[in-house]
Amino acid sequence: MVVAGLISPVFLGRTMDAVTAFLKSARTDIEAARALLQEGLFAPSVFHSQQAAEKLAKAFLDRHGMDPVHTHDVADLLRQVEDDHGASELRQVADELEKLQQHVLDTRYPLRDHHGHIIPPEQAYSERDARSALRRTERVYNMLSEGFK
Repeated sequence: MVVAGLISPVFLGRTMDAVTAFLKSARTDIEAARALLQEGLFAPSVFHSQQAAEKLAKAFLDRHGMDPVHTHDVADLLRQVEDDHGASELRQVADELEKLQQHVLDTRYPLRDHHGHIIPPEQAYSERDARSALRRTERVYNMLSEGFK
């Protein structure tokens, strides 16, 4: 697939190029999450944290011979991987990913509050939520980083 003259990393296959593309994209999302947090844009910050964690997991899975690009449920794929990290560490990563996954839609589309009123995501997310999501993403990175070597 060619987009604006670039080859989409989704179609690069199980190569180091795909891993590198996922990692670079994840770094960009982390930087965006931090910048948005600083600007008080908490819902978009949470969204970019979630996206970064998903891309980190996809890079890890791709590096270990799995094809994760056509799914957003990377937590289940991680639970199937057995490698040097050991099952308990990958379970922890999968748990962090599941906690972040719930924010994929809620950070981008209006939702109902506990009274049933429709509110924009910007009203549903706080600075605490954004900081928590960024910390989870950093934990995912730290737990998976050895797997990229």
